[in-house]
Amino acid sequence: MKNQKTSSELNRTIKTGLTIIFTIVNLLLFAQNPKLDSLWNEYKNAKHDTIRIKFYLDIGDAYEYEKPDTALYYYHKAVELADKATIGSSAPAQTVSAFALLKATSLRYIGFIHSDQGSYAQAIEYYLKSLKIIEEL
Repeated sequence: MKNQKTSSELNRTIKTGLTIIFTIVNLLLFAQNPKLDSLWNEYKNAKHDTIRIKFYLDIGDAYEYEKPDTALYYYHKAVELADKATIGSSAPAQTVSAFALLKATSLRYIGFIHSDQGSYAQAIEYYLKSLKIIEEL
């Protein structure tokens, strides 16, 4: 009888086990990604839109397989910023080309996500948009 646990000891053991499990799950689910933290810190200090677009692409890459919808969001932000930077711009041709290349890259990455999700028609649409930009360069 000494070897048998009382019901209160058993309950305490179960509670301890569950607490450990919930703690581990919370750490895994809500832990910060050091790479993303670093990217965000650098993004805040970026002085040029080309650098900001590259950070959006890198942030999207970090989310691509775990949270593809979040990756899409950042890839679209990159496209928007590239458009905003070139519309009505009197920037040198080299700068406009850099933004166009970044936009084409963003569109291609959006195509990758749609392809991975099985949305092949949408993927082809984005691939073709990207290709058109590249051909115009």
